[in-house]
Amino acid sequence: MAYAHIVEFDSGGDRSTLNYDAGMERIHAKGQPEGLIHHSAGFDENGVFRMYEAWESAEHRERFVKETLEPILAEGPVDTTRTDPPSREYGYELHHTM
Repeated sequence: MAYAHIVEFDSGGDRSTLNYDAGMERIHAKGQPEGLIHHSAGFDENGVFRMYEAWESAEHRERFVKETLEPILAEGPVDTTRTDPPSREYGYELHHTM
C-alpha cells in the first residue's frame, strides 16, 4: 500500500534552505531512492518548511531512512546554526495515488 510522509519545520522568518539543499545534493548523488514516488518541499504562508513524500510502501521509506538518510544526517549540517529537529513528522497509508 502506498504511504505518505510529511516533515515540517516551523522556520518563522528564516527561509534558508542551505541544509536541505546540501542534504538533497547528497541524496541525489546516491541515485533515485527505491520506492520513492514523489518528493516535494517548500514554505507555506506561515513560514513552515514542509517536505511531502509519497512512497510505494512504509517499508521503502523506513529502508531509505536507515540506509541513506541517517548516514547523511550523521555527517552533520552545513549550517550549524540550524540544527533544530522537525517540529512535526507523521505519515499515513494512502487510499489512492494518480
